[in-house]
This record gives sequence, C-alpha cells and structure tokens, in this order.
Amino acid sequence: MSKLVFLIGLLIWSVGVDQTNGSGIVDNNALLTGNNKKSWYLYSTTPDNSGECKDLESVKSDNSYIFSADGGFEFDHGTVTEDPSCEDCCSDFVNIVGQWKFTGNEKGIRVTLIHEKGKKENAHTMVLFDASIELLTEQGLKLRQTDKASGTVYTLEFRKR
Repeated sequence: MSKLVFLIGLLIWSVGVDQTNGSGIVDNNALLTGNNKKSWYLYSTTPDNSGECKDLESVKSDNSYIFSADGGFEFDHGTVTEDPSCEDCCSDFVNIVGQWKFTGNEKGIRVTLIHEKGKKENAHTMVLFDASIELLTEQGLKLRQTDKASGTVYTLEFRKR
C-alpha cells in the first residue's frame, strides 16, 4: 500500500514540475519559451485592430511569434503574406528579429523589434508589445495593452503553435 501511495505522489509531483522551477512556483520563462524556443500564433485581438485595412484570417493565421529562453524574439510571417485580389486588405510585416523581457515582477512583457531578419542594416527599433500579462499557461498567452495615443485598450490572445 505504501508503494502505491509513493507512486501516486511521485506522479503528481512530476506532472507539476513541468511548469514550476522545482520550488512549486510557476516558472513564467519556461511557460513562455518552453525552456528553449516556443512558437505562438495570434488567436484573437479585441477590439479588431485592423484600422484602415482588413485583416485576412489566411494572412495572420500562419504568423509565428517565437520567444527564446535567452531573451530573443522573432516574428515569422509564414508563407501567406497578402491577398493580391483584395485592395483594402492588410499585408504581413517582414520577418523581424528582436528581444523580449518581463516587466513589473513578471506581470508584464515588453517585446522590442530590432531589425529585419537577415538584414541587420535594416534596423527599425520599436516596441511591439508593452503589455500586462492577464494569462500565461503552457497553451495560452493573453496580454492587455493600452494604445497611448488613442487610449484604446487591446486584448491580444496567443495560442501555442
């Protein structure tokens, strides 16, 4: 009987270790990066932030937001970047390299774009996200960000790719 209790305890402990740093505290870096590199896709944005152009699901659904454990960040636009038959549709960003870091005791995240991937001379340093983290799990990331110019509050929900 004691062996069974021990095995059940070991199983429960080992399931929890994946998301903690061994002390029972959730390891946000591991959740965001998978301890190496982790790819996410933008599942939804509220309100729709397409502005003057329409976001096509086919264009944005193959985009990847890749977070690395060393603080590196990449945006990969995938293979579908625009719809030539649509005159008022948005097209994708170029592939971009940048950095990310937690802010406010890991309650926020800032992602800074540095340059176009493969073209360091094409530097365009800008903040992509400077948001509070509403949810961070193994499968989901939800951010809340306020546009300083308009005061519009955006909720961005990412899912693990």
